[in-house]
Amino acid sequence: MKRYTTVIFDCDGTILNTLDDLMDSMNCILKKHNYPTRTLSEIRNFVGNGLGKLVERSVLTGTDLKVSQEQLDTMLTELKEYYAEHNNDKTAPYEGLYELLAELKKQGYKMAVVSNKVQEGVT
Repeated sequence: MKRYTTVIFDCDGTILNTLDDLMDSMNCILKKHNYPTRTLSEIRNFVGNGLGKLVERSVLTGTDLKVSQEQLDTMLTELKEYYAEHNNDKTAPYEGLYELLAELKKQGYKMAVVSNKVQEGVT
């Protein structure tokens, strides 16, 4: 039987709980543009496929609003800037993560982290 030697983790939502910072950042931008804010549950459903999709889903889901691509692009730029300043306000590793990593290291596994964030958001 083949034994795996390497474990690769996704960063957001797997090793780091980033949801509160994403929600706070997105809601700041929504308020700025006079859109209704979103709950943690809604944001959880909207994440995946990058910040552009988060903006799109946060603005358009459950509405019949007509929003231009230019408006969405502006909000995305603002979200990236705001989140870059606030992405560690509440973000933290999930409970038990350090123990898991220590055990994997003890057992000889190689480990890596992947993310679709820019490098500064991961280090």
